[in-house]
Formats: sequence, C-alpha cells, structure tokens
Amino acid sequence: MNAWYHRAFWVRYRAALLSRIESHVAYRIEDWSELYAMVSGAAAVLTGLLFTALPLGPRQILKDPEHRGRAREAVFQLVALLVVAVFVLVPGQTTTALGAELVAVSVVMAVASVRFQSQTRKRFHAMGDAR
Repeated sequence: MNAWYHRAFWVRYRAALLSRIESHVAYRIEDWSELYAMVSGAAAVLTGLLFTALPLGPRQILKDPEHRGRAREAVFQLVALLVVAVFVLVPGQTTTALGAELVAVSVVMAVASVRFQSQTRKRFHAMGDAR
C-alpha cells in the first residue's frame, strides 16, 4: 500500500506540474488570432494597392533599377507578411509546426531580400558605369 500511495502521489504531482506549465505557455493562438486576422487583412489590402499603383507609373519604376528593386521587395515583403499571418491562423496546428513554418518563411525572406538587394546594387552600379 505504501508503494501504491507513493506512486499515486508522484502521478498527481506530475499532472499538477504539467497543468501549471501548460497554463503559463507564452503563446496561445486564441490570444493572437484577432491581431493576425487584422495583419493579414492589412497585408492583403496593401499588396492589392501596390499591384494597382505599379502599373500607373511603369516608366518611372522600370527606368530606375533602385525603384524597380524597391517595388519588388515591397511586394515580396507584403506577400510574406500575408503568408505568416495565414500560417499563424491555421486552426489546430501544433506550436512545433507553426515554429517550423515561421522559420522557413524567415529563411526564405532573408535569402530573397539579400538576393534582391544584390541584384539592385549590381544593376545600379552597371547603370552608373554606363553614364
């Protein structure tokens, strides 16, 4: 009986400890869903506005490699923000899956940003050498 009581105590203690840990989790999707819904809506609207504004002045944008690079980065960053907000709002996924998705998006964003900036810099310097 003593061994059973000892085991039952540790089982209850572990359950209480785990419930306490789960109640202090820093990230709960319920707390952030409204914010990410707003962020996804804003990113979608801004992306749409950018797609609308770019055709209005294509000569000025295409003429200057710096403007072209900025437009490309702005579209990419807004679409990436929209993707992040959608990933966060996916119901029923684990925090591990969400973390992996966010890391993947962050890596893609970082690599693409560096690539876009290096292309813009090369075009800008090539344009300067041609003058």
